[in-house]
Amino acid sequence: MMARTSREGRLLYLACALALGAVFMSSGSYASDSSQKSLSFSNRDLQPYDDSLNHKLQEQDSPAPKGSGPRKAKTADSREQAEKEYWCKKASQQRRKVQRLNDDVSEKEQQLEEENRKGVVRHKKTAALNKEITKTRKRLKYAQDDLSAVQDEAHRKGVPPGWLSVSLNRMRNV
Repeated sequence: MMARTSREGRLLYLACALALGAVFMSSGSYASDSSQKSLSFSNRDLQPYDDSLNHKLQEQDSPAPKGSGPRKAKTADSREQAEKEYWCKKASQQRRKVQRLNDDVSEKEQQLEEENRKGVVRHKKTAALNKEITKTRKRLKYAQDDLSAVQDEAHRKGVPPGWLSVSLNRMRNV
């Protein structure tokens, strides 16, 4: 019996709370006046922001400085020249790296061949040379991959192929 009483009491409390909430909401006293106001601004409110807009418009309307036509042509030529130097330098660095590693591999192979020609077999020295040759070949492979990546990147960006084959010194002399 007692469980019903507390249950009925809770239901009665809940019903009263809902009824009071409905009465309160229907009366309209909960709503604030600020949410129903429409926002309006006077010219005086907008004046601090107006100056910055006028300044920007004046900058756009002002005539271009004298001599901007040839300067644009010079900047386009200098930009193209700078881009040409960039690609030439990038490709020549990679080519030099590949060439240097190629020379290292052939030099170490010659050293290994000389050691093998000698009558005395020195396993430690030949093993070390073989290990160095393997490392250098691996670095050579990576350098060749980097060179082809530079060439692919240049191709994707529309760089003329001649820019990659010209050395930087020859380009500056021309």
